[in-house]
Amino acid sequence: MNARRASTLLALAVAWSATSVASSQDSKLKVGDQAPAISVAEWIQGDVTGLENGKVNLVEFWATWCGPCKKSIPHLNRLYSDHAAKGLVIIGISDEKPEVVTPFVKQRGSAMSYPVGVDSNEQTKQAWSKAAGQEGIPHAFLVSRDGKIVWIGHPMDDELERILPKALAGKYDPILEKRAKPLLEAAERAARQRNYREAYGHLDKVIDMDPRIFSGVVLERYELMLTGEKNQQAAHDYLAAKVQSYSTDPATLAEIATALVNDPALTPRDLPLASEAADLMMTSGPDRPESLAVLAMVQFADGKVDDAVENQQQAWMLAAPNEKATYRRVLDNYRGAAGRRAGTVSPAP
Repeated sequence: MNARRASTLLALAVAWSATSVASSQDSKLKVGDQAPAISVAEWIQGDVTGLENGKVNLVEFWATWCGPCKKSIPHLNRLYSDHAAKGLVIIGISDEKPEVVTPFVKQRGSAMSYPVGVDSNEQTKQAWSKAAGQEGIPHAFLVSRDGKIVWIGHPMDDELERILPKALAGKYDPILEKRAKPLLEAAERAARQRNYREAYGHLDKVIDMDPRIFSGVVLERYELMLTGEKNQQAAHDYLAAKVQSYSTDPATLAEIATALVNDPALTPRDLPLASEAADLMMTSGPDRPESLAVLAMVQFADGKVDDAVENQQQAWMLAAPNEKATYRRVLDNYRGAAGRRAGTVSPAP
C-alpha cells in the first residue's frame, strides 16, 4: 500500500476526532441526531422556507459585526456555487435585526448568493447552537439528505471540504467512520508487515458495514492486491465482482471508473473494467453531465476519441451554467486530440 493510499486510510481513521464534535459530546444536540427545525422571522434572500428535504443543508450561524464571519463568506459562496447543482443548500442564520442584515447582504450581491435568514427570537440559535454547545461564531452544521447532522464546526475547517463531496454522494456517516477507525488502523499495520490476508480481513469488515459508504475502502483493497501482493488477476476478479454488486449505484460506478483511469497507483490500468463500470453507470441512472463526463473520460483513455468528444459535448450542454467552463475545457482537449488524429484542427461550434 503506497504512502498516499496509506495517508488516505489514516485520514479516514482520524476523521471523527478531527471535528469539533468532541467538545459538544455532552450536549443535547450532537452528530448523528436528527436536525431541528429552523425558525426564521424573515428571509433576507433565497427561495427557501427552511431545511430542504432530500438535499444536503449547511446551516451557518454568523453576524454582520463578526470579522471571522466576513472572512468565511467567500468560502461559503464558493461552496454554494460549486455544489448547488449537486444538491447543496447553504443557509446563513443571523440573530440580528432585518434592517441590519438586509443592507449587508445586498451590498455583497453575487459574492453572497446563498439563502440568508434572520432568527425568530433566537429560537433557531437555542435549538441548534446552544443545544450543541457552540458559543462562538461562525459555526456551521452539515445536515445529510436524510436530515441527520453529520458534522459540526467552523465553516472554513478543511474537514468540511473532505466531508462535503461524500455527503452529497450519500457516502458519509460519521458514526460508521468512528467504528471503522480501529479496523483501518489494524489493516494498515498488517499491510506494512505484508500480512495481506489479515489486512484484507480487516478491510472486508469495514466494507461489510456499508459497501456504498466504504466504496473507497474497496479501492484500497484492490490496490493492495494489485501493487502490494502483486496479484493482478485476483485484483481484477475482486473488483469486477464489486462492480457488478454496484450495478444500480451510478455514483460508485463512476468513482471506480475514474480511479481505474486516473489513479497512478492503480497500475497497470484495467481499462476494460473501467469501461464495464462506465457502461453500467450509464444504464443504472439518467443521463447526467457528471456521468457523461466519466463515460467520455474512459472512452478517451481507451482511444475512442470521437465517442469521447460526443459524450463530453452532451455533458457540457447539460451542465449547470457555473460548471460549463470546466466541461468545455475538457471538451476542447478531446476535440484537439480528435483533430490531431485526423490531421486537422476541430473547430469549436
